[in-house]
Amino acid sequence: MNLYANSIAEVADNYEAPTVDTYVIDGPAFVQMNPPRLSKTYGEYIAEVHEKISGIFKTHTVQQVDVVFDVYHRQSRKRQTRESRGKKEAVRLAIKTTTPVYKKFNEVMAVDENKTELFELIATELATMSTVSENTIVLTHGERVLSNKEIEKGRLEPCRKEEADERMFLHAIELVRKGLKRITILTVDTDVVVIALNSFWDMRDVEELWIEFGRGKDRKWIPIHLYANTIGEEICRAIPFWYAFTGCDTVSQFVGRGKLSCWKTWGHYPEATGTFIELSSCCFPINSKQLEVVEQFVVLMYDITSPCTTFNQCRRHLFTPR
Repeated sequence: MNLYANSIAEVADNYEAPTVDTYVIDGPAFVQMNPPRLSKTYGEYIAEVHEKISGIFKTHTVQQVDVVFDVYHRQSRKRQTRESRGKKEAVRLAIKTTTPVYKKFNEVMAVDENKTELFELIATELATMSTVSENTIVLTHGERVLSNKEIEKGRLEPCRKEEADERMFLHAIELVRKGLKRITILTVDTDVVVIALNSFWDMRDVEELWIEFGRGKDRKWIPIHLYANTIGEEICRAIPFWYAFTGCDTVSQFVGRGKLSCWKTWGHYPEATGTFIELSSCCFPINSKQLEVVEQFVVLMYDITSPCTTFNQCRRHLFTPR
């Protein structure tokens, strides 16, 4: 089973849509996948979103759908990254149900304040529109949670995690506690696959955990429960640091070294696993022993037969006259 290939499409085999109890939806990804088409106002657009989510209940016969949105804190370290991505093409709107839909949706979504207003408006309106439904829909509203039915929210709010990537798994863990043990998470973000492998071991009673990845003809269903049990708990606990260190959305990858070659390096250096687990748990600042392991991993990425264990040793080895 090839866990890490060059793309998610290569990772996932041709699994068909599974039968599950509930869906957890990556709200920002869902909005990006379903931009306004014919809607003239954002009120009409929210009705489109409601129809699509209602379709999930009908198509997959699930009992509950959780739609999880990001929170955008002004002091966030990721805010600067988002602003640098969107600074060239961005427009600020005051988004209400009567606000006309701006034709360039990407320019609207490049501004955190727009996304905050849009996501909170979607959550508020959907919770109201779904009150007559027999099914349960749960939506995040900033640090709060809204629902069309009375549910236990104690473990879900207030939620001070910023990214929907992490917030979704708080919802997934709560769903397992409620006895909904077959879950699909809908996203287009590779980070979510990595977090799912790590979080799987915090959901001890879960029977099936799937990622519905992508859309249209490129849509894949990834069986996290199969992959997690294949590679084992230690690797899953260690994988967040490995993934972030070797390149993610805010960290550049090493020159000439993609994820597949970095994965193979880890296979040749299993001693790094314990350190990766520690660093995946945010054990900072990094100590000298951990730094030595990380340095050796980088050396091996470029020369799997190298006798060196640190950068300084590499310099001496390369530049000492023979």
